[in-house]
This record gives sequence, C-alpha cells and structure tokens, in this order.
Amino acid sequence: MNVVISAIRLEAEDIISIELVPANGGPMPVFDAGSHIDIHLPEGIVRQYSIWNHPDETHRYCIGVLKDPASRGGSRAVHEQLRVGQIVQISEPRNLFPLDLSAKRSVLFAGGIGITPILSMAQRLAANDQDFEMHYCARAEEKPDRCGHGPRSCVAGWRDVELSFGRCTSRDEYPSFQTAITSEISEGNTERPHATMPVTIRSL
Repeated sequence: MNVVISAIRLEAEDIISIELVPANGGPMPVFDAGSHIDIHLPEGIVRQYSIWNHPDETHRYCIGVLKDPASRGGSRAVHEQLRVGQIVQISEPRNLFPLDLSAKRSVLFAGGIGITPILSMAQRLAANDQDFEMHYCARAEEKPDRCGHGPRSCVAGWRDVELSFGRCTSRDEYPSFQTAITSEISEGNTERPHATMPVTIRSL
C-alpha cells in the first residue's frame, strides 16, 4: 500500500520519527500493539519498523528510526533520502509480538531504541486501565526513545513506570530489572508470555 510521509521529526541524536498517512485519504488498516510494517526504501531495500503510536489511531502510523553507524543501508536511507511529502510503499501491519490483553497484570521491559513496540503496548494497557508496569533503560535522557517528546512526557500520568538513564551495563547498575524479573519468577508469571520477555542487561 502507498502512504505519504506527513512529518519527519528529529527526536534525539540520530533518532527521527516518521508519520505515515494514507495516500488515498482513507483510514489506515487496523493494527494491534506490538505490530510492525515493512517499508520499501530506495535501491530495493526493505526494512521492518515497529509502530509506536496508539493502536486506536486509524489516521496514521508512527515509526522511529535510529541511524545505525553499522547500517547496511536501511537506516541510512531512511535518514538521508526520505522527505516530507514523499510517497512510499509499506506492507499492512503484522504482529509477531502480540500483547496478551487477557492478562491480569503485565510487566514490560525495554532498553534503548527497543522502546518502540513496548510504548504502543503501554498506551493500549493505559487506555484500557489495565494493571501494568514498565521498566525502561536508556543510555542518556536526551537520547531516550521514539515517542515524540521523550519518555517522561509519554508516560506522564501512568502508574508504575520506571525510567533509568545510564550505561545499564550490569545488574548492579540497574537493579530494578533484576528485582522485577526475580519477582515475576517467584510468582510464576514467567510461564505466561505477557508477564516477562527474555532480558539481557548489556551496554546499550
């Protein structure tokens, strides 16, 4: 399907958000929290990016892209060749990372640029007034995520949200990850996919 780039915003160092709207003016196909799209870039490159905006929005998809120094062409093409008003081809949303909305409680973990699908999940859970907590670690507060205004603004008013900024290279430097995971294991929640996701604490 063809979409138009309606906005490109520099969110932080090397991170841009891109807003895509339907080229024909109609609604976008419905997506669930955790969904991603394929985007067709110049020179035949196809890359996948998660949608981070609220799943109830049908007028746009918002994606975010970190310009990777080791890019094989994908993120570099997004940053250097895409422009507002340009028509690009994307796939319909697919979800390989679904959120279990039947869960009584959800625990979300994210590090660095990986906040994207987690942010969409958190927005869905918050809108549903469901019980959840989110733990997020980024290298620095000025380079945190792809949500448009920094994580503190995005999560304003949400309960049980912890933001940590620093290298997060070990459990000792970010103990809340270990504490939260240990708590979930003791409660047996790790047997349910919604409760935790595999987490490795490493340099971001």
